[in-house]
Amino acid sequence: MMSLVSDRIKLVAALCGIMLTGFILLGVVNYNVSQRYIREELVNSSLPLLRDTIYSEIHADLMQPIHVASVMANDTFLRDWVLEGEQDPPRVIRYLQRIHEEYGFFSSFFVSTATSRYYHFRNVLKDVNPDNAHDSWFYDFLASGLTMRLDVDTNEAAENELTVFINYRVRDAASRTIGVTGVGLRMATLAKVFSDYKRLHGKTVFMVDGKGVVQVHPDITLIRGVSLAKMTSPEVAAGVLAAKEVPADFEFRGADGGVYLTSRYIPEIDWYIIVQQAEYDVMASARDNFIRTVAAGAVVTLAVLLVSLMTVHRYQKRLESVTLVDSLTGLPNRRALEQRFNIQLSQLSRGGEVFSLAVLDLNDFKSINDTYGHLVGDRILQEVGRLAGNVFRETDMLARWGGDEFMLLVMGGAASANNVVHRFNTVLAQTPLAEVKGVPLRIQMSCGLTTVLPSDTLDSAYLRADRAMYDAKREHTLECRVGD
Repeated sequence: MMSLVSDRIKLVAALCGIMLTGFILLGVVNYNVSQRYIREELVNSSLPLLRDTIYSEIHADLMQPIHVASVMANDTFLRDWVLEGEQDPPRVIRYLQRIHEEYGFFSSFFVSTATSRYYHFRNVLKDVNPDNAHDSWFYDFLASGLTMRLDVDTNEAAENELTVFINYRVRDAASRTIGVTGVGLRMATLAKVFSDYKRLHGKTVFMVDGKGVVQVHPDITLIRGVSLAKMTSPEVAAGVLAAKEVPADFEFRGADGGVYLTSRYIPEIDWYIIVQQAEYDVMASARDNFIRTVAAGAVVTLAVLLVSLMTVHRYQKRLESVTLVDSLTGLPNRRALEQRFNIQLSQLSRGGEVFSLAVLDLNDFKSINDTYGHLVGDRILQEVGRLAGNVFRETDMLARWGGDEFMLLVMGGAASANNVVHRFNTVLAQTPLAEVKGVPLRIQMSCGLTTVLPSDTLDSAYLRADRAMYDAKREHTLECRVGD
């Protein structure tokens, strides 16, 4: 029995292991396929498409303030006002105020090279000074020789809020620089736009200048303080800054694994748009699918485990029924009696209850078979099995030993066993077991029994009881004979 249970556990465990392993392998294969597909889609389609879309949007958004700054730099009013000695400052302040209100810029300004005055759309803000670090942008721009440049700086007129300034050089008729004018865009507004890209597309978008320093980023704390080389690698940063003619694509290892990056140069402002996507983030759906596959596999495996256990248990019961039950009479067979005998004998050897073994043989059964045929004989054997279930106690076991011979295990000594057999013989004598042509057939048994000893085996106890049964048969008595 223990061997059957062990084999059942091994079978179910092997089946479940195979199924769960299959689901895990399927999940891994799906994950790898998804990873390759997502990577190809990301590198060849998603990132470049978003990069070009953002380029168009940023280009359009910046072109207006750049154009306005250009118009301001070439405005004859502003130029003449400066050349006339910057008389009546409220006039230029009103001019700057009109620019501010008409276009909604965060700032509009003019800085004179002659007087070093910084004119703001609200007032004359201050006089710039080369010794003031906050004014270095002005002197750097003058020294650069550029006509236009973008600078990210704090706005002194707006509580030092971070601002993108579009600076445009103002020249006189002889192309001498007479000042710098331009407008300012609130950095928080640009950062929100870039944050929306992250929220809508799941990708990080930012901008760096020609030196690779971050100028616009959803995380304002990174602006002007972090370089592209630090965020990626020196090799990637160098590749981005060198790619001005065509967009460039790169891959590098980030903190959470692979990162895909694409960039595009904006020549008008000498900045780069960077769009990057961490593989870990984009593979979230694939990881979720892998987890769902394994979880589904675990559920299915558990269901199969339960069904397998029930099925194996049912077939084991059937197998036990086939191996332990006589198919004709429904009584326990020889194997079942052997198991029961060994259990009782083991208990007897440890001081358990005494039991007896009886051999029962149907009288004149051969002549019934010869006279009426085996079908009638089989019917009689079946009726014997049916009556046994009504007569014997639950603690007794009547088993078919073979042919018309039966074996009986009875709890108790010889006297108890004799009483049980006598009661059964009485029922047999009173009950027609078959009827042939209106003639009822009854039959009785000859019996031999023995009390089982702790030193016995089934064979030794059977031999004593069998000899006693033949003694009873020779004597034509219905009483049990006790073998010794």
